[in-house]
Amino acid sequence: MEISVIIPVYNAAGFVEKAVDSAIQFEDVKEVLLIEDRSTDNSLQVCKGLLEKDIRIKIFQHPDKGNHGAGATRNLGITNASFEFIAFLDADDFYLPNRFDADKKVFAENPDADGVYNALGFFYYSQSLRFDDYSKGQETLSTIRDRISPELLPYALIGEPKHIGYITLDALTIRKELALKGGLFNEKLKLHQDTDFIFKLSLVGKLLPGEIKKPVGMRGVHNNNRSLDIPNLIQTRKLLHKSISDWCMSNSLDKELTDVATNKYYISLMSDSSFLVRVLIFIKRIATNKSFFLRPRFFNPAIKMITGDGFHYRLIIKTKEKCQLILGYSLD
Repeated sequence: MEISVIIPVYNAAGFVEKAVDSAIQFEDVKEVLLIEDRSTDNSLQVCKGLLEKDIRIKIFQHPDKGNHGAGATRNLGITNASFEFIAFLDADDFYLPNRFDADKKVFAENPDADGVYNALGFFYYSQSLRFDDYSKGQETLSTIRDRISPELLPYALIGEPKHIGYITLDALTIRKELALKGGLFNEKLKLHQDTDFIFKLSLVGKLLPGEIKKPVGMRGVHNNNRSLDIPNLIQTRKLLHKSISDWCMSNSLDKELTDVATNKYYISLMSDSSFLVRVLIFIKRIATNKSFFLRPRFFNPAIKMITGDGFHYRLIIKTKEKCQLILGYSLD
């Protein structure tokens, strides 16, 4: 394998050398692209100093030397990648020695594979962070630990029928042509670009599991990334669901999956709306899409947003279930 590793760099002066060292340990890594996004610390100077470590290390900046966000920064890396395979690494994370072991095996045994995903662990730069509210539940892997067929993977990633974990960029290796086929990262999303990107890849390519039980890399947890400095997280999730829904519809994908994606978008719309707007959104969706009515995981939270979780909520749910039984529709 010949791999280009893309590392977006923004205010990571204290971490990026560790990330680079973890990438250049592999002979299969033919280049490490540091994409500097106009940091306000001395990250650029640190990156320039790393050039002397290995001739495979390269630095890129946006043409205007400006700050354009994670999506545009990774896209710049993809377009400048010189080799067949691409791997990503955040500047405050690092690879483990087994990073590409499973990838090479899976690609060799499945020549038609477009990508391989693996498990990612957690590394705490301060042990005190291990026990705070943000880090609770992160002692184990948050990545997918079940073997899922490529055909069902898009449903799993969107949480259908239930959430089973994530695919993370740090532990994903793909063919460059798949990234281009998937339309690159959505640069309009300031958060969740990776979730949007990976979901699209799962739709247009064949992604297979590699090492999903043991981590092949570590996500660095530190004070600067423990909380999201985003004024409205609900709004960013809504933009994510809209991006996925719009992409499914514009590419004329499977109607079932498009319905699921669009239902999730409507739920996110309702969560950020007034009572009257919630009612109007609910009526519009239920009138135009039968699956919204039939599936409790969409219908029930939508009703709860309107009525609360008291008597009226329980009455509506029971009545709806009886109607489904009478009409012969599945309760799921």
